[in-house]
Amino acid sequence: MCGICGYISKRRITKEELSVMNDTLTHRGPNDAGVELYPEQDGYIVGFAQRRLSILDLSPSGHQPMHSQGGRLSVVFNGEIYNYQELKKELTGYPFQSSCDTEVILAAYLKWGKEFVDHIHGMFAIALYDRETSEVMLVRDRIGKKPLYYWKDGENLVFSSELKPILYCPGFPREVRREILPRFLFQQYIQAPETIFRDVYQLEPGTFLVFHLGTITGKRKYWDIRETYLRRSREPVQDFAEAKEGLKQRLQEAVKKRLVADVPVDGALLRVGLSVCYDLRFPELYRQMAPLDLMVMPAAFTYTTGQAHWELLLRARAVEGQCYVLASGQGGTHPSGRRTGGHSMLVDPWGEVCAVLPEGEGVVMAEMDTERLASVRESLPALRHRVL
Repeated sequence: MCGICGYISKRRITKEELSVMNDTLTHRGPNDAGVELYPEQDGYIVGFAQRRLSILDLSPSGHQPMHSQGGRLSVVFNGEIYNYQELKKELTGYPFQSSCDTEVILAAYLKWGKEFVDHIHGMFAIALYDRETSEVMLVRDRIGKKPLYYWKDGENLVFSSELKPILYCPGFPREVRREILPRFLFQQYIQAPETIFRDVYQLEPGTFLVFHLGTITGKRKYWDIRETYLRRSREPVQDFAEAKEGLKQRLQEAVKKRLVADVPVDGALLRVGLSVCYDLRFPELYRQMAPLDLMVMPAAFTYTTGQAHWELLLRARAVEGQCYVLASGQGGTHPSGRRTGGHSMLVDPWGEVCAVLPEGEGVVMAEMDTERLASVRESLPALRHRVL
């Protein structure tokens, strides 16, 4: 969902070179692209670029970089602000020109300054340029769902949603941090703020950074999950029914906010269930979850039980539940000598196997047909005839 990149630099990085950097993010945003340069004092140039996947306000009004009324601020943004509609009601003094959440960031900054981060909720990576203070502010969401990298090159700063734009930035040395390779090979990832390249960092979750004419003048963690847990645990919920209802309300509200879009949300009306491996042998579990449109199931059946029962049970669960069953089956021989059966597959509500991968690595892909789902249930109304 979208991608951003840019720089604050005395290097003569041209608009064409920034466009090349931005185009490495095309897969993140195929609908629109914007690249702009802004002159600053002391020989600095600010470059902002974005690739857009249009979700809210599909009109040209949602184009980025976006500017505030009066031109003080410019912003590029990747993600979604889930509470942007509520914030708009608080920011009634701002003359909004669009219906997208990006403009709310500009209005919120003008009202609350850098503390606007305490008011927005969502998944986001933000770069905001304030001409009045000559500052660029980078912000990452609370749990770090949206990535944000930056390269500190002396008095210059380059940022992006991925490492690729930085790799294509003129002058980037591509020096690998060999000392971090053992940790990467052991953990299979590199924890923020570090990266595989020297002088390139991940902005930590729940953190913002301020860059002013060659210097990082501020970096603050505005939200911490441990502090939040400790604060709320001082007054724990004592009643199970209250906790259950509170969890239900929070989940419903969270899902509702994530479904706001000006484009169709594929799959939003599907009822999806999840089970694991050995669950497959207990039909009463699936009876409790019915009616479902799709059951998703990862499993590691042994080769022996897989050959005998795997497909049989999957087809049975699909037929009796009148739903699609998507099952990922681990396959192969483990170092211990244990062998698992594989045969990842998608089964339709009539019990027919739509696609299967017998063994080895790969992807199983097939289309779910909602009309077939309805047809099966209409011609054989077993779900409606249940008495238990």
